[in-house]
Amino acid sequence: SGNVGSSVRICSNVNYHIVAQSSNENYGKAYGSGWYINGQDIVLTSEPIEGNTFRRWYLLGEPHGMVSDSSSLSLKVLHDDTYVAKFLPEDMSEYRLNVVSNNTSYGSVNGSGFYEEGDRAEINAIPASRYYLESLEISDASAPSSTTTIYPTSDTVYVTMDSNKNVTANFRPYIYINAQSSDLTKGDVVGTGYYKYGATAILNAREYSDYSFEGWYEVLSSTTLSEKLSSEKQMAVTVTGQKTYYANFADYVDVPLSQVGFSHQDVYGTSEIDTQSVGDNITDVFKIGMMK
Repeated sequence: SGNVGSSVRICSNVNYHIVAQSSNENYGKAYGSGWYINGQDIVLTSEPIEGNTFRRWYLLGEPHGMVSDSSSLSLKVLHDDTYVAKFLPEDMSEYRLNVVSNNTSYGSVNGSGFYEEGDRAEINAIPASRYYLESLEISDASAPSSTTTIYPTSDTVYVTMDSNKNVTANFRPYIYINAQSSDLTKGDVVGTGYYKYGATAILNAREYSDYSFEGWYEVLSSTTLSEKLSSEKQMAVTVTGQKTYYANFADYVDVPLSQVGFSHQDVYGTSEIDTQSVGDNITDVFKIGMMK
């Protein structure tokens, strides 16, 4: 039995498993695997086989990363880990790819790391909401002023590694195009949405029965419209900035033929008309669209 009020302190050490692994056993060996106490300082070592060289250490699962480029890796044990020693033949090059975003609030990008000569490095762009990947600027790290710009059709792009490369992913906000109807009881429009810069937005107007479409205008201010842009119901516009387009719908106004100066021949294509069938007051009319 123990004394009343006494306490027992139990000490225990946590052990972690560290693995030192070779990327290719034919190219070199890695040493230092074992169980180690939490917080213990250890050293992992690498030894290339003749005709090969050590390049770097990386964590298992991150083959393009680098923990250290020193052949002996010093570290403090804090958890289980597997460290891989990268070996390559002496005549094979390895290149570094550095990928950045032009604005991290617009989007992020991954793919940075080390690649063997001839590898196709995969670059993945992740645009933020309502942004898109517009272009990639690619330059050789030894000649950064010489840049090649590509305009990808996908957020995943592959780059062949034949030198150290720098890549900037340029993200751009989508542009909002707003199509408005002058009166939703007279007609509606389609085409409102977000578009890429330089894209073509197709706007369509549709009048309801007993109304007519008069024309498209650009809204310049809360009280000002541009000159008429088009009288066609469908209008294509090149997207260069946020704009609002206004489709004007008009009432039809019935106007007697006698008031618009057309003869019977103008209307019916012949002067041989039975006026009794038409009526002395000429009740036939044109429907003329009047701008609201």
